[in-house]
Amino acid sequence: MKDSSNVKLLRKKLDENFPIGEQIIDPNKFRATYFNLKDVNFITLDTSTERILNLDSKEDGKKYLAILGEEQLNYLKNVLSCIVELTGTKSLIFIIVGKSMFGSSGAFPDDCIKERIQIFEYIKKLKLKNVVFICGDSHFSDFTEYKLDDLTIREIRNSSITSNPRNPLISDNPDRYPGSFSGGVNNFGFVNINGSASEYNVTYTNYTLNGEQFKYTWKME
Repeated sequence: MKDSSNVKLLRKKLDENFPIGEQIIDPNKFRATYFNLKDVNFITLDTSTERILNLDSKEDGKKYLAILGEEQLNYLKNVLSCIVELTGTKSLIFIIVGKSMFGSSGAFPDDCIKERIQIFEYIKKLKLKNVVFICGDSHFSDFTEYKLDDLTIREIRNSSITSNPRNPLISDNPDRYPGSFSGGVNNFGFVNINGSASEYNVTYTNYTLNGEQFKYTWKME
């Protein structure tokens, strides 16, 4: 859907309203974006353009050979390195991806485990302490805290507001934070960042039509 009118409109509004520090806009390549707001870093990744189908596999969950592709994976590593160089290992970083990094219905765990491992190992190599993934496309929501040695990687996964929600009976995410699951009802998440740079408190709240469903606050490490 990369050329559909609604996606083009979203990209146009992003370009108009956010101080983007760097972006890939070649129509023949992936489109990834980096920008910084009040010492908070945002990286958006294109999980559609560079996907490579695994034509030899008939196995469920093995549909693709790659999601980001080598060039975009290197782009992500370079941006993370630059952030460490500029603002240090305590930098607050949000990485926006199309699917969960942790749930089995996500792109990376099942299809392209090597890409996921490379991302996590690079975060560990740089000793980044405050990386948060934001994703969707699962039609339900949860919050993840994943221990990577002495680091904590977090993920916020939210359902679509308008698409039909799912309510799986069995968790697809072994690292899900207790009580954070919201299934069978449309919902949305809100992230609030308070405090001074390098000492932010981050609060994630999930809402349904009935009001607040889950709330969690953590302090930057």
